[in-house]
Amino acid sequence: MKTKIYNSLIKFSLVLGLFLPMTGLHAQSWIYDFGQGVGEWATASGTNTTLLPQPVSGGGNDMLSIGAVAQGSGFYLQNPGLPLLGSGSELKATASTGIAVNKFSIHGYTPSKLLHTKFTVLFGDPTGEAGPKAGDWYYFQGAGALYSNTSNASTNLNQSFISLRWTFAPGNILRMAYHNGSSWIDLTSLAGSPLQQKKIYQFEIFGNNDALASDYYHNGNLYSLAADRWDLWMDGVRIFQGLISGGMANNVNIDSWLFAGEHSTTNFATIFIDDMAYSNLLPSNPLPIELVDFTARSTSEGVVLEWKTASEDQNDYFGLEYSTDATDFSTVYQMAGAGYSNSPITYQYLHSGIPEGNLYYRLKQTDFNGDFSYSPVISVRHTGSEEEWGISSPYAGGDQVAFSFGGPEGEYLIEIISLDGRRIYTSSLIITSGERVTLPASLPSQALFLLSVSNGKHQEAIKFFAL
Repeated sequence: MKTKIYNSLIKFSLVLGLFLPMTGLHAQSWIYDFGQGVGEWATASGTNTTLLPQPVSGGGNDMLSIGAVAQGSGFYLQNPGLPLLGSGSELKATASTGIAVNKFSIHGYTPSKLLHTKFTVLFGDPTGEAGPKAGDWYYFQGAGALYSNTSNASTNLNQSFISLRWTFAPGNILRMAYHNGSSWIDLTSLAGSPLQQKKIYQFEIFGNNDALASDYYHNGNLYSLAADRWDLWMDGVRIFQGLISGGMANNVNIDSWLFAGEHSTTNFATIFIDDMAYSNLLPSNPLPIELVDFTARSTSEGVVLEWKTASEDQNDYFGLEYSTDATDFSTVYQMAGAGYSNSPITYQYLHSGIPEGNLYYRLKQTDFNGDFSYSPVISVRHTGSEEEWGISSPYAGGDQVAFSFGGPEGEYLIEIISLDGRRIYTSSLIITSGERVTLPASLPSQALFLLSVSNGKHQEAIKFFAL
């Protein structure tokens, strides 16, 4: 099964993504990771560009803005945060209690008329519980001064190609709407049921602001987007297609996105944001490299990297890239590919002389004609010795889920849990340290899951994305 899903960063775990063809300098994809830090900004109006990590080259600039401190609200970088959002930091943003607007934006990334954006969110009160009865949170994507200043986002719709609104309502629900350039259209009635507070959702948007129709691939299937239209996916399901764009003119570039919160009278409507990824192209048919596994393991000599392919077509070479912050990668080794192969091949490399701590790796696969693509990102905690208690490098594809285990030999309870709390898989297994565990679990594709391993005294959990 070929990897074919757009990158979505999951901290301290495998990021499953497609091998996206990159044939030009303007076709780029970015992962925006909140890292491991903590902090808050809620005491001064104006803008802030230092609390959050800056995006990588070409990925734009980040900005926070608070409209009015007196209305009580702010931005909080949390670690640990909500358990269902996994390890690492996440952004908690509380809406203003009045008409002033609080915004988190990325502006000025490499522009394009196409877009593909993915993010994970939970709506609730500041503790992640249900309860707020009023307040609006918006998601906008487009271009213009709106994305880099403190102006009210909901009254500047002529700068947005994508305009989504979630409104907190009594009964612990949210009503969702989108703007079609003329008015707000209620999506809740069209969907048949409202969204729920205190529940994690993964939204994915495919947009075409070009003058011509364009295609994209999702889970191996081909979809078409007419000019000036966009599709909305939620939890791996396309819930709306061919939505009309907002007030932004057609056939112009898009280079920014933002979240904005307002009108949260007395109850501090809050959004928790994680796993943000965005691209200025639509996912195309993946390059013909069938990557079946990619792992990293800490040893006393360094980190052992291993990846396996089931087939290769026109594969010139792999570049192994490394990072200490999941943002800035550098090439540490180049290994020749097999060119053309229909048989399984295993590649291995020992990365030595490296610092201890959390390390991140990815593969850059280059074709004979110069086209290249990036693999999933994996992470490992390097301790300078053999791995201790922990799980890493989960990989889901086909009818199996695999992960690496480090810990004492014994019997462990293994559970795979959906983000709405359903147990998809449960089993007790005898596992040895250093083992690559394979589970016979067929999971719904294009969805996030939580992998939990416990022995009654200790528990480890990690998020992963199913192909």
